[in-house]
Amino acid sequence: MLAAQEDPRRFLAQYQDSGVIIDEAQRTPKLFSYLQEIVCESRKKGRYLYIHEIVYTFASGST
Repeated sequence: MLAAQEDPRRFLAQYQDSGVIIDEAQRTPKLFSYLQEIVCESRKKGRYLYIHEIVYTFASGST
């Protein structure tokens, strides 16, 4: 996530066509303002998915 912290716009731009899953996104809060900007401009769904550790906690508790 170092690249995302140093230059969030460039980090996200490299995935504009393919999409990306961002784990522990809360560790790089700057990403959210850039994500909002990209999503509002494009409106293409499903390119960015961010995950917080709570997802893993929930998933591990279900069988």
